[in-house]
Amino acid sequence: MKKIILDGNKQKTPMDMYRFFSDEFDFGPYFGNNPDALYDFMVPIDAEDKPLIISWSNSDVFKKEYPKEFEQFVSVFNRMDEFVKFDKTIFQFKFS
Repeated sequence: MKKIILDGNKQKTPMDMYRFFSDEFDFGPYFGNNPDALYDFMVPIDAEDKPLIISWSNSDVFKKEYPKEFEQFVSVFNRMDEFVKFDKTIFQFKFS
């Protein structure tokens, strides 16, 4: 199981978010720092990370400053959920 806790007060910009994921999952130098790259690097979810739980607290702080990028991140997480056929034993996403 791998639990990722995002915090809108810490990951304040889109680049902060991409760096966080890149560091957390060791994406390496070829990670593109964009929504498509994030999806491509996150899917499929490695067996040792299942279930992967992403919790995003203070997401409203990020959403207020970066509404378009907020929607892009949520879209990536929703697409990941669709990829695993909404199986909560593989992936879960929550935000507040």
